[in-house]
Amino acid sequence: MAFEEDYLKLLGRIGNFTKEVTGVSIIDAYFGPIKLSPEIEKRRLSPDKLLMDLDTLIGKAKEIDDELKRLALTSDLESLRVVVKWLSGENIPYRRLVKEIFGITPRKFRQREFNRVQHIVEDACAILPGSDVAEKVRKWEEENEITGKALEKMINTEMVERTQEIKVLYERRIFTYLLWQTATIE
Repeated sequence: MAFEEDYLKLLGRIGNFTKEVTGVSIIDAYFGPIKLSPEIEKRRLSPDKLLMDLDTLIGKAKEIDDELKRLALTSDLESLRVVVKWLSGENIPYRRLVKEIFGITPRKFRQREFNRVQHIVEDACAILPGSDVAEKVRKWEEENEITGKALEKMINTEMVERTQEIKVLYERRIFTYLLWQTATIE
């Protein structure tokens, strides 16, 4: 079986596992081949089997020639490995869990730092209507919500206008430059 198929099947199995344990699947949408859909394979695999399959797939991913693809897939699979271990009951301290899943190390902030940032946010929101920051943000989101009609209008007007501007710039600058380069080569 090809790496891609193994990858999709394993993601589906892990999604089914996370849904069984937490009520939520790591797969929020699936658009692949029906035969590889997480819905098809409802068979529950033990965490040990999932971890073995992850190790095998991580090994295969490390052999991928394309560096970006290799890094993306291995880091994704290694993060999933931590998720499976954690959801199967392994005690993983919070800092290590965040580091191994997301690749960042959370740090502690002093109360003074929180207060400073809180004042910055409050000052930035001062002109907005509402009694506190949460209400101000909620009201701002409601007032600035982009509806389907507004988005359609923007696409049909502003996007078209910007595309035309880019076309003109291309014709004036880049196309002229290319013509000049072609003329000087001949």
